[in-house]
Amino acid sequence: MSEVTSQEYLDLLGIVRGYERSRAVTVAAQLGVADLLRDGPRDVASLAAATGSHGPTLYRLLRALAAIGVFAEDDDGRFALTAMGEYLRRDHPLSVDPAARMFGADDEWRAWGDLPHTVRTGETAAEHALGMDVWEYRRQHPEQGELFDAAMRTFSRADSARLVVGHDFGRYGCLADVGGGTGAVLAAVLAAYPGVRGVLADQEHVVAGAPAVLHDWPDDDAVRILHTARDALGPEGRVLVVDAVVGPPGEDPLTKFLDLMMLVSNGGRERTAPEWRVVFERAGLRLVDTVPVGATRHLMEAVAV
Repeated sequence: MSEVTSQEYLDLLGIVRGYERSRAVTVAAQLGVADLLRDGPRDVASLAAATGSHGPTLYRLLRALAAIGVFAEDDDGRFALTAMGEYLRRDHPLSVDPAARMFGADDEWRAWGDLPHTVRTGETAAEHALGMDVWEYRRQHPEQGELFDAAMRTFSRADSARLVVGHDFGRYGCLADVGGGTGAVLAAVLAAYPGVRGVLADQEHVVAGAPAVLHDWPDDDAVRILHTARDALGPEGRVLVVDAVVGPPGEDPLTKFLDLMMLVSNGGRERTAPEWRVVFERAGLRLVDTVPVGATRHLMEAVAV
């Protein structure tokens, strides 16, 4: 007796095949299709000529992406950008293009392919797959470092508006952004609070947004970083951490899959609210406020104890 196909079956099958959609978006980003459609619809022949692609095959790729809303296809087989597809343009201030190319790059595929190793051992998948940590890999492959930097700039811009209104930065005389890349977030805060002086701190070679935030590190390293920040505080100083807070059971898939990404990529992690309190306490800090400032980010304010 055959079973009726349920929505749950279809949903699970969609999840199993989810990488197909991701890979298709990555290829469209690598070809720069969204930039070619910036000025209006184009037919496949012209897109194939501009991208050096095989026309009939490119059509099948774009047709599939149009079916999920990335592009729009008309009755004449021409393609145009949708509201979603606009974010694939490389000149868009919130361009998803670098993230699409970064997450679809060979090193990411190899690292995620080693997820079984990580689950069995607790070791970082990327180090096992690449033979080095991701920071060294990006140093040796600067094109991947540039994609990472560009993706981080997009993520920072996406959260900046909520961050600026989510906390009163005007009460500080000086604000130091540690691991702030090229300062996209700091610039947004200073524009909103012109009376505040800003200090940007990052590695010397960082010229385009390669941040080192606390989710990049296991607990002992995070405690060390926070303890150093605590020691630098004046009497009225505050440590502000912008990072993810894992939601309750059965909720918050964005943060929980971000946690898996950190596990695969560099051995970092996302933390629940109780886990964050423990980390702050170990660093001699007391958490006094937590405010959501993005899809996966919270601003946590702590004081020395």
